[in-house]
Amino acid sequence: MQLYHYFIYLLPSVLVVSGSVITRDTFDPEDPSASDPKTPPKTLRKPSYESNPFKDGFDTAPSSCTDFLKPSDQCLKDLQSQPAKNIGAFSGGEFKWDSNNKCNPEQKGRIEVAANDAITLSLFADKEPDQHDAKAIALWKTWIGPDYSTYQKRIAGTLISCLIDFTTAFSCNVENIGRASRFTKDRKFDIILTCSDPHNKCSKKAEQGSVGGYAWTYSGWFGYYYYINMCQPFFDIPSFLHQIEETERRLADGDKEWAVVASQQLNQGQIFLHEMMHLDSIGQPHINDELVSLDATPDGKKIWAYGAKNVHKLARFSRSQGGGAERASTNADSYAWLVNSKYWWELTGYFPIPPGYRSPDTKVDAEGMDSFFVHLGNVTGIQRTDTESRFETALSGYTSGPPGKLALSIAMVSNVASQGQSAEITGAWNFYTTNKGGIPVGSCGETEGEKLTPKPGSSDTKLSRNVAENFENPPWPGGEFKFDINGEECVYKNSGDSPGRLYCPRKQYSCQEDSAKSNNKGYKKCGTSQYFHAVVFCDF
Repeated sequence: MQLYHYFIYLLPSVLVVSGSVITRDTFDPEDPSASDPKTPPKTLRKPSYESNPFKDGFDTAPSSCTDFLKPSDQCLKDLQSQPAKNIGAFSGGEFKWDSNNKCNPEQKGRIEVAANDAITLSLFADKEPDQHDAKAIALWKTWIGPDYSTYQKRIAGTLISCLIDFTTAFSCNVENIGRASRFTKDRKFDIILTCSDPHNKCSKKAEQGSVGGYAWTYSGWFGYYYYINMCQPFFDIPSFLHQIEETERRLADGDKEWAVVASQQLNQGQIFLHEMMHLDSIGQPHINDELVSLDATPDGKKIWAYGAKNVHKLARFSRSQGGGAERASTNADSYAWLVNSKYWWELTGYFPIPPGYRSPDTKVDAEGMDSFFVHLGNVTGIQRTDTESRFETALSGYTSGPPGKLALSIAMVSNVASQGQSAEITGAWNFYTTNKGGIPVGSCGETEGEKLTPKPGSSDTKLSRNVAENFENPPWPGGEFKFDINGEECVYKNSGDSPGRLYCPRKQYSCQEDSAKSNNKGYKKCGTSQYFHAVVFCDF
C-alpha cells in the first residue's frame, strides 16, 4: 500500500519547486472570501482510487456473532482468533461485515470508497496550523474557535515516524486527526459494518431529518469493536467524488454555490470520518457529539453541534458559554467539517462559508439536515433498555419539538340520532395528528397520522347539547388536554377565547384557527348522522 498516491492529488493549490512549497498570496484571515478567485476555474483535480486499500473488500465476522450489542463469549473468542485479512486502518481497526449485514453489492462498494475518502481527508489535514499562515488561521477560527491554538496539538499535532508499505519511514502526526489517518500492520480491534438495522432505528425521524445510521462501542475484557449500522439516508448522500464532479460542472457554468457554501459539500467520506473520530484509538480524550451550548435554550432545547451551522456556532461561542476550542476538540463533527473545508478550499480556491458565518446571533436551533448519525457510546454491560433511552435522548438533539412535520388538529364532532319526532344530539372534541396545516377541507377525520385520546387528568371532551347542535358555528376548544405525541407528553391549553397553545417538553407552539371554523358551511356531513367541523391546528 503506497500512501504517496494520496499526497500527489491532495495538493492541488500549491506549487512544488525543488522541494520547496510556494503558497498563494496572503490575505485577511478576518475576511477570507475577499481572496476568492475572480474567475471560476474550469477544471478541478480529481482523486485517483487506484491505491484504495479497501478495493478488495472486507472480511466477514464469525457466524457465532449474532448479537453485537450483547456478544456471546464464543463470538468474542472467534473474533479474536480470526486471521487478519485487511490492513489495520484508523490506528489499527480492521473492517468486517456482520455475517447478517444485508448490504447489497452497491452499498458495500459505497462504504469501501467512503472509508478510503475518510482517510484521504484526514491525511490532508493532519498538521498543526502555522501561526503565520493566514489561511490556516481563518479555517481553524471558523470550525474550532478563536482560541484554537490552545488545543491545536490535541487536534493535529506531534510528529512521529510512520510507515509506507509498513517498511519505509516518513514523518506524520499522531494526535487526533493524525491517528485517524494511520495504518498499522497490527490489528488492534474490529469495525463491524451492517445495513440490516438490527434494532429497527432506521425508520426513526426527527424534525431536522432522518437517521442515516447508528453506532456503538463494545470494550469487554475479551474483545473490543466498533459497530456501525448504515441506513438508507447515508447512501442517498453524494459521494466525495460526485461532489467534486458536481462542483466542477457548476464552476464551469459560472455557478459558485457548490464551492462557497460549506453545507453543499457534505459527502459520504466526511460522514464516515465523523464516525471514525468516535473510536477510542483516535480520540484522546474521547470524542463525542457535543451540545452547541451546555445550557438548554429558553424553550428547553438542547441541540447537538452537528452540521455546518451548529459546528461553526460551537466554535463561535465563548468558553463561558460552553463553546470554543476546548469542546470543539471533543466534537466529532468539528473535525469532519475542519478537514472537509480545508480540502474544498484548496481544491476550488473558494473559502467554504458555513450558514450564519460570524453571526453575533446566539440563538440555537437544530439545523435542517437530510440525515444524521446517532452515536450510542460504550454499551458494554448496559441493559438494552438503556440503549433505547440513549437513542431517544440523542434523537431529541436534532429537533425543536415532537419529531416530524406534523400538526395537532382539533375538530368538533356532533352526532344526531333520530328518535321518532325528536333527536338525541351529542358532541365531543376530537384530536388528531395530521400533516402540517391541519385537517384537509372535506375530511371527516381521515389522516395519515392518528386519532389521539386525551390522557387521564385532561378536561372533559364531551360537549353540551346546546353546543353540539350548533355544529355550524363551533366555539374554541376550551380546557387542558394531555397527549402522548411521538413519545413526548404534550399539553394543549385553551382559555376558550383563542386558538390556544401546544406545550411540549422542549418547545411550545402557537396554534391557528382552521379556515373552516368561521365558515358556517365549513362542516362536513359524514354518513347520515355525523357532522365534522375542523376548528384549530397547531403545527409542530
